[in-house]
Amino acid sequence: MNTREIAEEYRLLHWAGVLRERLERGGFQWPRTAEQVRELTAQQYRWLMEGLAVSSQKR
Repeated sequence: MNTREIAEEYRLLHWAGVLRERLERGGFQWPRTAEQVRELTAQQYRWLMEGLAVSSQKR
């Protein structure tokens, strides 16, 4: 593996750990019905990945 591949592997493992923690805490707010599905902005996606409730954020 070269340095770039190692860095990418590290990033993937880091995000896998972050996502696992969020799932274990119930930190993701996923839609339960088709009517609740909506498009997210890049900012809303970042909020979701940080464990914030997207619906509670001001637009």
